[in-house]
Amino acid sequence: MNIHKLFHKMSEDDLRLIWQDYAESKITGKRCESFVKYARMYKSELYPDGYLDLTMIIDIIEKQFFIEIAERHFGKEE
Repeated sequence: MNIHKLFHKMSEDDLRLIWQDYAESKITGKRCESFVKYARMYKSELYPDGYLDLTMIIDIIEKQFFIEIAERHFGKEE
């Protein structure tokens, strides 16, 4: 799994659904369940020994999500 391309092939509609889940999580104070799905996949493939906990991986996934959105809407920096 290439963490840097995690959301690369995702449609705008799918990204929008994740964004809605993220925004709702900020209102409710709960974690973004859309990120949890990807964090579990990432953890099982790369850190099965538990080296990183799920919360840390969710933070990584969140950052990659926002990088993908920024690159799509503002272009890649060269």
